[in-house]
Amino acid sequence: MRLGALTQSRTAHYALAAARWDSLRHIGFGSAKRLAMQPRSAAGRIADVVALVDGSREVPRGDDEQVALALCARMTAVACRSLFEARLTALVDSLNSAASVAELGLPPALAQQAQLDFDQTKRVGGHHVKLSLGPVKGMERAIVKAREYNLEIERGVKPAVAGDGRPLTGVDYVVDWLRATVSTEDPYNLFLLFLLLRDGHDKRDGFVLQRIKNKFFDLEQSPNIRTNVLINLVLLYPSTAEEYAEAPLLELPFDAALAGTEIMSCELQLTLEDFLTIKRLMHAYYNVQRSSDASFILKHPVFVDDSLRGTVPKVIRELTSEAEDITTQEALLAEKDAEISALKDEVARARTASFLIAYERRKELFHNRSKV
Repeated sequence: MRLGALTQSRTAHYALAAARWDSLRHIGFGSAKRLAMQPRSAAGRIADVVALVDGSREVPRGDDEQVALALCARMTAVACRSLFEARLTALVDSLNSAASVAELGLPPALAQQAQLDFDQTKRVGGHHVKLSLGPVKGMERAIVKAREYNLEIERGVKPAVAGDGRPLTGVDYVVDWLRATVSTEDPYNLFLLFLLLRDGHDKRDGFVLQRIKNKFFDLEQSPNIRTNVLINLVLLYPSTAEEYAEAPLLELPFDAALAGTEIMSCELQLTLEDFLTIKRLMHAYYNVQRSSDASFILKHPVFVDDSLRGTVPKVIRELTSEAEDITTQEALLAEKDAEISALKDEVARARTASFLIAYERRKELFHNRSKV
């Protein structure tokens, strides 16, 4: 309840930014929405994966098949992670390196939507936005999700066949093997990043947009959920060998047949700094909440250690440490500001003294000339 109230309070705070907050309403993809699924099936390479794991060429069935499919998908994600990171880093750097919105180089159709400029007072670590990359999704959680999606396929909630005719399994609907978050203090910066993504989508430059779930204004969700935009991006294979060399897929050679094709669906979350902090706080209790094991809290206690002594959750310690670091940095900055102010005063006094001396000399010179 307290975290819910805190979320609502911070939402009200960000909403005070008026037009900058309202710009988030325009993060969407219109009618060109696609179903979120992996663009390439893991099933096509399942035999190779099984051979790699146990030396056989026999394709497993049932739950074992789901495990093998998930393993194949995760291996693909591991191979693609460096490319995913390089593409997002370049995108974020293009935003952070711009001194003004005009320097983003948006095409006219998108530039006319960006009527405001950067607010230089709302920076995160000296930048407009911050990029955080998550680890590759773990097998255990992925298999749980894949089985849930299989049930949805069986009930007809999700299609069993893709548009290209390939059969789909639950693993094909796991689209967050690769995850990243972009956060900021200024809502408008998220809108600008979205415009850069739209520009890249139109040019097929690195990514194409697959699905956008703008939760900020989704009134069907609880306040705790209305804190981000979830975007599914489809990673494109490098178009040239030169581009591939900058972020190769592990030790694999460049495959010209794949150039520019869609290789993996990934997840990007756009959020605001305070919401990110609240999410970290909620995560301390998230595993407890979603577990079906009544004894989970006893096996994984939040407020006690292995010896049943009272302890503080790790996230609280981290946030406290970060707050202390910020306080220390602010104190150092205040000292530097005081030093700079003192130096400015000293320079001003020196200039005044120099001016007075020069004035007296000129006055004396003028007086002497008058006598002559």
